Amino acid sequence: MTLEQFDRILKARVVAAAILYAAFVVVAIYATLTGSLMSNPTPSIVLMVLSYLLIPRRALPKNYQPEDQAEADFAEARFELEKKLQKSRLALFVSAVILLALVPFLMGEPIFQTT
Repeated sequence: MTLEQFDRILKARVVAAAILYAAFVVVAIYATLTGSLMSNPTPSIVLMVLSYLLIPRRALPKNYQPEDQAEADFAEARFELEKKLQKSRLALFVSAVILLALVPFLMGEPIFQTT
């Protein structure tokens, strides 16, 4: 796989993850406000999982070896991008906990329903 192909796939995955994350936020907030989050959380959770899985883990292709100093500098810049991607995965997880557990709890809905 060439670096250009990898970049196109990386950008597409980031854009798709951002769109799915935005849809997750909208669906989770709507479900929380209408009270349907506790009875049917499946759409919110599916959107959250899909957006989480679409965020790339690597910013360079597997087994990428820089040949000269310019490519080594490029690889270092991509390492910084990889750190940002890891931070975005953590931010998505934290926001999912807030939207799916904390907000409904603060609004008075029980997190775990007892029968």
